[in-house]
Amino acid sequence: CDLRKVDLSTPVDTLQFYCDKLHAKLLILNVEMKGKHFDPDTIPEQYKLHHLLDQLNPEYHYTEENEEIVKGIIHFAEEKDAGLVITVPRHHGFFESIFHSSVTNKLVNRTKIPLLVLRQKRVD
Repeated sequence: CDLRKVDLSTPVDTLQFYCDKLHAKLLILNVEMKGKHFDPDTIPEQYKLHHLLDQLNPEYHYTEENEEIVKGIIHFAEEKDAGLVITVPRHHGFFESIFHSSVTNKLVNRTKIPLLVLRQKRVD
């Protein structure tokens, strides 16, 4: 999970649906960027995340990025014997999308674990 605007982007209903249908245990991983300084918005975002998802009884995991975020996600999923990786890609503006490297695209090309790509929650 990306701890930015979780209340505006987390598709809680969709996650609930898949957890119920698959009888799955939800593991949430936040990968902190290596060398990144503490962001004061992180703690309020964590509270929001817990408020949104605690009903699903997830396990929360936090780690620092090792060499590359995608490798860290794959390593975590393999270590936890995950049967599915879920990602919710963020929408970027035109200029931001030119320079942004998509974690989801890299996961598609590198992981052997099934990948479910969900849309961000719609904000009306």
